[in-house]
Amino acid sequence: MLLSAKGLEATSGNVLGLRSVQVRQQNSETLESAAEVVGMGASRGSLVGRAATEFLVVMVGILAALAVDDWRQARSDRALEVHLLTSLLADLEDDRGDAELQVRLVEGHRNAVNHLLALSGHPLAAKGEVYPDTPEAINQSLGTLWNIAELQVFDPTYTEMLSTGSIRLIGDPVLRREIAKYYQAAEQWLSVPLRQVDPRPDLIRALAEVGIVAGAAAEMPDLVPRLRSNPTIATHALRIRRYYQSNEGTLSRMQELRESLDQAVEGRLRALR
Repeated sequence: MLLSAKGLEATSGNVLGLRSVQVRQQNSETLESAAEVVGMGASRGSLVGRAATEFLVVMVGILAALAVDDWRQARSDRALEVHLLTSLLADLEDDRGDAELQVRLVEGHRNAVNHLLALSGHPLAAKGEVYPDTPEAINQSLGTLWNIAELQVFDPTYTEMLSTGSIRLIGDPVLRREIAKYYQAAEQWLSVPLRQVDPRPDLIRALAEVGIVAGAAAEMPDLVPRLRSNPTIATHALRIRRYYQSNEGTLSRMQELRESLDQAVEGRLRALR
C-alpha cells in the first residue's frame, strides 16, 4: 500500500520525536553518571581529609607525650645529679679531714723519730735540738711511732657512679673527666697497702730484743742505754719517718686535685640549682 505524503510526513515526525526522547534520556543518564562520579570523588576527598586530620591529631598527641616524658626524665636526672654531686662533696670533705690528720701525724712522727735518734746518738739526729730523756717522754715518743694512720681516700659516691653507670648523669663532660682523674690518681698513689711497707713490726721486735715492751717503757729507768744497745731501733724509726715523708708528697698532690675538683663540683651545683 502506498502512503500518502501526509502519512510519510507524520511517520517521519514520529521517528524524529522518538530519537529526540532517546537522546535526552542518554544525556540525562550521562549527567547522572557524571554527578555520581563527582559525588564519589568529593566523598573520597572528604575521607582522605578526615584521615589526615586524625593522623595529625594522633601524631601531635604522641609527640606531646614524648615531650612530657623527656621533661620528666630530664628533671629526674637533674635531681639525681644534684644528689650525686652533693654526696661527692661530702666525700671530698672526709678526704680533707683525713689529709689534715695526716699532716698532724707527719709532724708528730717526725718529732718522735728525732727524739729516738737523738737519744740513740744516731748521726742523722736533728742538730741543735734537745730532747728529754725521761722514761715518760721516751714512752710517749714510742707510743706515737706505734700508731700509724694509713692515708686513704673516701670514694663511696664514685664507686656508686661506676657500678650503676650514673656517672653519665654528670652533665658537664669536663667535670666527669676531673672526677675520674682524682680517684684514678688516688688509686695509683695509694696502691701499695700499708702492710707492705709498715716498719712497726720490725721496730717492736728490735725494742723487744733489748727488753722494751710497748706501753710499759715508762717504768724502765735505763731506757737510754737500752735504746743505744741496738742500732736497728733507730733504723726502723727512720723507716717510719720516710713513710710519712713519702705521704707528704702524696698529700700535696692530692690536695691540688681535691681543691680543683671541689671548686668544679660547687660550680656545677650552682648551675643546677
